Amino acid sequence: MVTAIAQENGPVPPEIVQAEKTYFWMAKSIQILMILLGLTAFVASLVVATFGDTFDDARVTKSIAFVAALASGVLTLFSISRKNEDVWSAWRMLNAAILRFQYEPGFTRKQLIDTWEKAETTLGNATIREK
Repeated sequence: MVTAIAQENGPVPPEIVQAEKTYFWMAKSIQILMILLGLTAFVASLVVATFGDTFDDARVTKSIAFVAALASGVLTLFSISRKNEDVWSAWRMLNAAILRFQYEPGFTRKQLIDTWEKAETTLGNATIREK
């Protein structure tokens, strides 16, 4: 039988609970976007490579090639895979701190807030990859 450890520290501040939920939503959204862009680029490239010469109108081939380049370009230009890693790292960091705050008697509210601050820094800003 598992016994829950009493909460010495009181409830988790609502701002931190909301931040954890927001990080999780952001991480899932970015991951879905990354997968969709990757699949779009992959499939469009395959269509152009495999069936490009079978279309009656060259504009169709050019349009599909444009979609492939656009999806690929957005993925790399904005470093979406790196942003995905950053957001998941921030979520894991804050999630672990919340659990420690709830179940480790020595984990203080200050440590929880410090971890939140570190998670916010980990999120960073959207960046454009420069060459």
